[in-house]
Amino acid sequence: MSDYDRVTWRWERYRPNGARLRVYEKSPIGYEWCSEGGQYFVLRNDGYEEAGRGIYAHARRVWYAVHIRAS
Repeated sequence: MSDYDRVTWRWERYRPNGARLRVYEKSPIGYEWCSEGGQYFVLRNDGYEEAGRGIYAHARRVWYAVHIRAS
């Protein structure tokens, strides 16, 4: 069991905060690594749901965990 197996997240409705949305990375399985107003998160490509919003370290762990569980 990897550390990423212990990471939990919940998909929530994407809530823009008025700052510029920046997409840094797109995955072939339908997710985007984003930041907005100093917070990082995983956005589904449909643009309506996000997970892991917060500091870089937490959000990046969610990014990796989503990909590990999807494969």
